[in-house]
Amino acid sequence: MLSLPNSAAQRDPIFLTDGKIETSSVLKRLLNIVYKMDMSVIEYIRVYGVIGLAEKWDFEHVLELIRREISIFDRQTGKCFNHFQLSSRLQEPRIAASWLKRYLCTVWNHEDGSPREDFQSRIKYRDPFDEPATGLLDEGTVKGGRCFDVGTWAYGSVILTSPTVLWALLRAVHVGTTTPAAIDSEKVAEEFERLLTLACKSSWGLA
Repeated sequence: MLSLPNSAAQRDPIFLTDGKIETSSVLKRLLNIVYKMDMSVIEYIRVYGVIGLAEKWDFEHVLELIRREISIFDRQTGKCFNHFQLSSRLQEPRIAASWLKRYLCTVWNHEDGSPREDFQSRIKYRDPFDEPATGLLDEGTVKGGRCFDVGTWAYGSVILTSPTVLWALLRAVHVGTTTPAAIDSEKVAEEFERLLTLACKSSWGLA
C-alpha cells in the first residue's frame, strides 16, 4: 500500500488493485517523469503501463509530458511507428495524423523490432481480447513496405492496435489514394484525424 498525505494528522491510503500497471517497475518510471522529467520510458513497452497508471491516478501532467514528447519528430522508422501508436493510445488524432503526414511512405528495416517479443511484452497492458493465433506471432514487418500500410505490419502489432484505429487508417489511406500509383499524404492525414476525432467523441475503447 502507498499513502499520500492529506493533512499533518491524516494519511489516506491508496489501494493497489491493478496487477498490470500498479507495479514497482511502472510506478518507478511514472515517478521518474514526475520528479526527474526523465522521458526515456517513451522508447520502451512499459510506457503503456505508465499511461494506464497516470490515467487511473489522474496524473494529467504526466500525460501532457508524454503527449509533448511524442510530438517531437524523429526519422527513425521504429520511433515513427511507436509514436504513432502512442498518440493513438492517448486518443490524440492531431498528433497521430502529423506522423502520417510526414512519414506515410517510410519503409520498414530488418532492425525494426522483434514481433513476438513486442507482442508478449505489451499484451499485459492491453485489455482482454480474442485469443491471438500464436502460429502467426513470428510473422514480422515486410521489409521495404510502407510503415503505415497495415498489410506490412507484424501480426502482433495488428492484434495490439484498436480496431477503430485500424479501420480509420485503412479508410484514410483509401480516401487519400488519388491514383493507383500516388497517395496524397495530406489527404490521408486529414482523413485519419477527422475519423479519430469523431471516434474520440464516443467510447471507442483504446487499450
